[in-house]
Amino acid sequence: MSTMTITCDIDGVLNFYPQTLINYAQNEHNVFISDLTQFKSQHFQKYTEIKSAYRYSAYKHEADARTLVVDALNSLTNKGYNIVVFTTRPFDRYPGMFEMTFQWLQSIGLKFSTLQAKTKSNFDVIKPLFHLDDRLDHILDIYSLKTVFLLFQDPAANHDVVPYSNIVRITEHTLSDEIERVIHD
Repeated sequence: MSTMTITCDIDGVLNFYPQTLINYAQNEHNVFISDLTQFKSQHFQKYTEIKSAYRYSAYKHEADARTLVVDALNSLTNKGYNIVVFTTRPFDRYPGMFEMTFQWLQSIGLKFSTLQAKTKSNFDVIKPLFHLDDRLDHILDIYSLKTVFLLFQDPAANHDVVPYSNIVRITEHTLSDEIERVIHD
């Protein structure tokens, strides 16, 4: 592909994960979670059970979209950019999840060309202009010096040290400005 391609994660970028999982745990399992990372480390079996059930739930496949992000990506599509949705969702372990995810992406109005597994080999073939993600560990798994990575994070969240200058922290409100900067650099 070319520099006219942009890759984008789903969970935490196009939707409000992990809040959707936290709401699901509370409303469907009567489990109250204030810190998902802490809950996962202290109650791994329960976390795994809830997360597995969540993967097929309406909470995941009818989640509200971050409309500012969808609008920004659609604006790029209208300018001729190709959007490839990259995800670590385990399609191979959950039959039907790919189709449900694809339908959700269409239902939120995202103009994208393909939905792919987020792997280093897929990333190296695509060679995007930039990649939008909410997890530094996922960025480091696919890292390339030739790509700008926009790390979408809640401003109130704890932040890991960003080890490379081409990884830029953004919020929903700084997304459009950072996209413009990347496109014009």
